[in-house]
Amino acid sequence: TKKVLGQLKLAVVASQPRTVQTGELELPIIEPVGVPREQGLVAVIAPDSIEVNSDPTKLESARAATPAELAVRGFNPQPPPGSTVAASFAFTRRPVKIGLATRERPRRVLASVSTVASVKEDMVSVTTKIIYDIQYAGTDTFRFAAPATAKLEITGDGIKEKRKADQAEDDGSVIWTVVLHSEALGSRGLTVTYDEKISVPEKGVSQLIQPIRLLDVDRETGEIAILKDRSLAISATQEGLEEIDARELTIGISRVR
Repeated sequence: TKKVLGQLKLAVVASQPRTVQTGELELPIIEPVGVPREQGLVAVIAPDSIEVNSDPTKLESARAATPAELAVRGFNPQPPPGSTVAASFAFTRRPVKIGLATRERPRRVLASVSTVASVKEDMVSVTTKIIYDIQYAGTDTFRFAAPATAKLEITGDGIKEKRKADQAEDDGSVIWTVVLHSEALGSRGLTVTYDEKISVPEKGVSQLIQPIRLLDVDRETGEIAILKDRSLAISATQEGLEEIDARELTIGISRVR
């Protein structure tokens, strides 16, 4: 046995399994024995998919502390990727009790859609690039509506199955379901292309371009660009869209085509 005078740093690592992600828990806090005075800081690190809430009525001899307060006192916990410091506390006496409530965050899917329709004398070629941002919980299934008469080509990483619904919707679209080999979390992209034959007489022709409509997403933003052959003159009217200058496009045309 060796006696120490002055400061001594000791790291203790312990674990306690949790089989249920949603519910209440009391933090297990290690207590040094035989010390006349104690000050403590506690940081709770949790995956982004877990929401952590603290109730002041479930705190005994502890109070909520800000990350800035922890940093001033030299305590800078470093969460691993995909996690965050969900709560932090300070205490100066025992007994200490810190009660928390946790729950799994529901899946959140954001999406951006970039569509380029290239108009030629005998054909309209439509290419749509879909970028999904899947947050908190993974998914292996994506659904969208496309023109029922279009013959789609769907490409992307890890696609296991592509299914077209047997019956068209009232608006003339049909639901497509894309299933992946495994669940995706984070960014995942799909590209949907199709060609539609047209005939342009001397007096011109009206052509409806029906954008891909995403399903099961929490927020969707998108852009549509119309390209044409030099020999054609076109004018466009939009419904439910805001016309922007081509210089305002946030994605290069070449990346979508």
